[in-house]
Amino acid sequence: ADLIANKKDFNGDKVPKVIPQA
Repeated sequence: ADLIANKKDFNGDKVPKVIPQA
């Protein structure tokens, strides 16, 4: 499923991005 992260994700990015997860 694709999750949209609008906060600090596991990549350390604080920008809204789409994180592709199986």
